Amino acid sequence: MTAPQFSLPQPSTPLIGRAQEVASAQSHLRRAEVRLLTLVGPPGVGKSRLSLQVAVEARFSDGVGYIGLSQLNDANLVAVSIAQHIGLRQMSSGSPIEHLQNYLRDKQMLLVLDNFEQVMAAAPMVAVGGGSRTQDSDHQPHRPAPFD
Repeated sequence: MTAPQFSLPQPSTPLIGRAQEVASAQSHLRRAEVRLLTLVGPPGVGKSRLSLQVAVEARFSDGVGYIGLSQLNDANLVAVSIAQHIGLRQMSSGSPIEHLQNYLRDKQMLLVLDNFEQVMAAAPMVAVGGGSRTQDSDHQPHRPAPFD
């Protein structure tokens, strides 16, 4: 069975000088206990481009998706946006969050949520939706160095 094909934006330029950061992020994502990885840094540091490169190179059995949230300003729409991107249809009962969590529970999937800072109120949903294997799972933000 092949992984679902989600559309990834095509990088307009090559990523130069970031191989170590890409490898570090991929290394974190391969660890079984890591279900959520956050790239943090000031605007312009290259978080979006780095996350896109990680997504382009990633191999997950259930696929890799890139969801740009720059147009969202309502945290309540994050689950709906993710569900639409991965092709999950809304059921007649239950919330979009519940359906998304149930669907993702057993998946080996990478979902890159770009521009999440605009909808930070959705962070608890994403942390739980990430399918943490333990409630108090280790989560350390990954801080990419600024471009020189």
